[in-house]
Amino acid sequence: MSTKPKNTGLNVAKDTIGVNMARIQFQVKSDRVSASLSGEALELANDLLDKVAPKTKAALVDYADEIVTFARSKWLVRAKNSKRSIDRLYTRFYITPDLQISAEIGNSARYSYAIKVGKKSESDLPVGRRLAIEALVKPSRKKLDRLVDSIADEIVRGLF
Repeated sequence: MSTKPKNTGLNVAKDTIGVNMARIQFQVKSDRVSASLSGEALELANDLLDKVAPKTKAALVDYADEIVTFARSKWLVRAKNSKRSIDRLYTRFYITPDLQISAEIGNSARYSYAIKVGKKSESDLPVGRRLAIEALVKPSRKKLDRLVDSIADEIVRGLF
């Protein structure tokens, strides 16, 4: 029997926020340490963001929701022997001690980056391309400018 603890960094959090999201987790992150929030700590972080930066929080949640929804619509699932990587999409928000907020969208299946669109795949994605790049990375980059503009507007309005 192994005494090595399981890596639980990508497990589903029981307490989540957001609307129609995949798996949402809040983490507090500082240098090499990060802690997942749940229960009262999650509510506290959620309330803090609602009071300090409600539009930023809403913009991040909307951004992540759009990307995950798009990824789900494009994600390939094998008919036989599927390991259901589509069910492993997640969203994680990080809050640093200096109150920087960031979001991470990904897939916790170890093999998800290796999935390529095949010739027989029922998809409109280019054959031979990596699914994670086409369904997560490229859409994220396309929508990033709109997210940055939304957050910048809140900051500017807060100054005046």
